[in-house]
Amino acid sequence: MINLMNFNAASYNPQDATITVGGGIRNGSIYSALSKVNRSITHGRCPTVGAGGFLLGGGVGFDMRRHGIASDNLIATNVVLANGDIVTASANDHSDLFWAMRGGAGGNFGINTSFTLNTFPVDQSVEFQLGWSNVSNEFLEVYFKTFEAAPKELGSKVTLTPGLALEGQERPINVSVIGQYIGSSRDLKEILAPIYQQALPDEEVIQLMAYWNASSFLSEAGTPGYYQERSRFVNGPMPNAMIQAMREWLTRWPNAQGSGSIKFFQMGHETNALKPTDTAFVHRQSQWLSSIEITWTPGQTIPSRMLAHRWQDRFYRAITPLSGGGAYQNFPDPSLRDWATSYYGENLNRLMAIKAAVDPHQLFRYHQSIRPLK
Repeated sequence: MINLMNFNAASYNPQDATITVGGGIRNGSIYSALSKVNRSITHGRCPTVGAGGFLLGGGVGFDMRRHGIASDNLIATNVVLANGDIVTASANDHSDLFWAMRGGAGGNFGINTSFTLNTFPVDQSVEFQLGWSNVSNEFLEVYFKTFEAAPKELGSKVTLTPGLALEGQERPINVSVIGQYIGSSRDLKEILAPIYQQALPDEEVIQLMAYWNASSFLSEAGTPGYYQERSRFVNGPMPNAMIQAMREWLTRWPNAQGSGSIKFFQMGHETNALKPTDTAFVHRQSQWLSSIEITWTPGQTIPSRMLAHRWQDRFYRAITPLSGGGAYQNFPDPSLRDWATSYYGENLNRLMAIKAAVDPHQLFRYHQSIRPLK
């Protein structure tokens, strides 16, 4: 472990609208710097996340359908290599290493002491939080089709959770969605109209706010917790078979002491503008990034935890062949046996070759680090 906490500066360059940040900065400090100049980058909801890990593995957020994932905005990074050399990787210098830094995940190729990124202007956005209870498969089919057809100005995250099971009845499925829309509240309501025709939400918050105020409203503290998530990219439109699989497994939630859910980050548009091999981030055909999550508490019994893990693993096995995509390298999954091909797909061999060139003796290594090509 290398502590980069003191590499935490952020400097905005008004001449080319770029921001340079230290390798140990947290996302919240970047947001603070950008809010002062009404600019942004694709960013997540958790201000306490380290920017280095977020950027190097790709980086998903509500703006990615308009501006690509976070690493698509990266234009240069300073790196300390295993032999002690300090280099600046960009499209023109150390281009192979720069290619690997845009989705090759942190901790693989060196110590990133700074990142320089393009930014984009921001003004206002409509933030929304909606919830429905006891939804049908037809509702879910309309829901996913409606959001898939939405313009790139809309970004969202939806979570499906098992509801309380009543005696003699199937456990219901509840839906909650949060997101932002760059436009008017009226236009957002028109986009959502097919879903509202299926069922009116039990919870509805739709409000126009200054962009960074909306981001703060939607932020997640990211406090330490006990959880595991298992991710899969959904290539193309949401399959009806996957909706049925979700119903089957959410209604089977074993009522362990923690919680279980499946969440989807909305992809598409500019996230798929590049080819899978243009950067190390190979997942360029997806409309959704799914993640099955379980949580538990320190005092939870071992049998109860095992029930939740068994449910999660079986749920994951059910959706994997239906989703068509790989797993997200920024959601490390210790249960994933084929993690290297799931994270990196057809880019794996090139990443291993770059690893062999810059770190042949694996000075930088961890359980799921990229191995050198032999």
